[in-house]
Amino acid sequence: MPLIDLNGLGHFKDRENAMIAEDFSASKAYAAGDYCYYNGTLYKFKTAHAAGAWTTSDVEAAKLAGDVSALKESINTFFPVENLFDINTITPNKYIVPANGIIATLNDYNASDWIDIGADNYVTASANAFDLVVYNEDKTFSRNVERKYDNYPYTTKLTATEKYVRVTYKTSELSTAQVEKNMGQSSLVSNKGSVDGIFQNSVAYKETKIIVGTECYFETINQALSAITDNNEKNRYLIFVTEGEYNETITTKNYVDIEGESKYKSIINYINTDEEHQEQYSAIYATTNSEIRNITVRTTGSKYPLHCDGNFNKEYNFKAKNCIFRHDGYATMPDRGGTGVGLGLYWGQFVTLENCECTGIKTGSAGIYCHNALTPIDARYKRYRAVKVINSIINGYYGIRLQAIEPSAQSGLEKNGFEYIGNKNNGTIPFSLETTQGAVQSWNVFAINNTPPYTET
Repeated sequence: MPLIDLNGLGHFKDRENAMIAEDFSASKAYAAGDYCYYNGTLYKFKTAHAAGAWTTSDVEAAKLAGDVSALKESINTFFPVENLFDINTITPNKYIVPANGIIATLNDYNASDWIDIGADNYVTASANAFDLVVYNEDKTFSRNVERKYDNYPYTTKLTATEKYVRVTYKTSELSTAQVEKNMGQSSLVSNKGSVDGIFQNSVAYKETKIIVGTECYFETINQALSAITDNNEKNRYLIFVTEGEYNETITTKNYVDIEGESKYKSIINYINTDEEHQEQYSAIYATTNSEIRNITVRTTGSKYPLHCDGNFNKEYNFKAKNCIFRHDGYATMPDRGGTGVGLGLYWGQFVTLENCECTGIKTGSAGIYCHNALTPIDARYKRYRAVKVINSIINGYYGIRLQAIEPSAQSGLEKNGFEYIGNKNNGTIPFSLETTQGAVQSWNVFAINNTPPYTET
């Protein structure tokens, strides 16, 4: 389903493209339930309104609760979504070989027929697809589409010489198989308007986008988060944060992503005045299947700008892309160091930091600190956990600091994974593996193309 902007689109010039509502016209009559914009806010008519001047008593500001279904029906009228996957033309017990595009035998899998997408168009296949393969105009193999992350839709743009795709689904997934044309990144950008192409690496959202800002219905990120109650894997939300400074502490929600209009001008700057209890607060607390992107997160007087910790025995995969995380210290304790990112993962939990800048200040701080390695022994929790830091800049007394694990907790458990690729580490001590109090090194570190090169300290 296309993006729906609740009130926030009045803040942007592209509201006509969204086709949810038009600006109020005194020459037009409106029926009860119709929507219109007036002075940049989306309103819903409570009663019929004859042509004439604006009458406040006839309308109410559109709200998230109760109005979403009507808006979705309205926008579907203008942007019908066609599922190009035809279950009647599949070839049972076959799959498309990703390496060469031929059909091979595989029980319980189903290969689609040729799906005509057309040159220079986007194609998106649902996340439960087994593979997505692209072919040229003459139906010769061109390439396989790889997802950047598990459980994300396959999305790609066909080139000028490409025309067709084929896709494979397991029999159990046929009822929800979905292949769509031009419902991926290109439609996101056109619906949003021109905002520096920030959606290029984004998820292909099918549901609701909510805009936050001083001129929008939701003025804070927390207001938008609180209004979202039907988020799930198939109904993912995007909270789009316009330029401005937001002094708030937020806790992420599953399948609700947060993206800034400008990496440098969309700023969460959480200033905690209760420094006596700073351990209880962080600017962003994230233990969910979600992403934050293209935003600056700063804090004064709290634990971390970004903190992933807790949610014990709950698996999740959290990602931060193109973000700045900076600790600005403590107003009442000027000599105390502050760490940029704190990651306390339990088994089955994964965090990726990509194209980010993570900054701690003063002696003892770290750009990134991985803690909670001292996980209790329990057969139920013998699952892997991992951190990926990719193409990022890391600043602090310690660039990266990894807490070791006690020998008594090591037996029978896989080590933690730490992928460290293409980073610039400016730490006084770039990489620290703690081995204090008889603990042993508990991390499998994969490091390549970093400056300086990875060495254990």
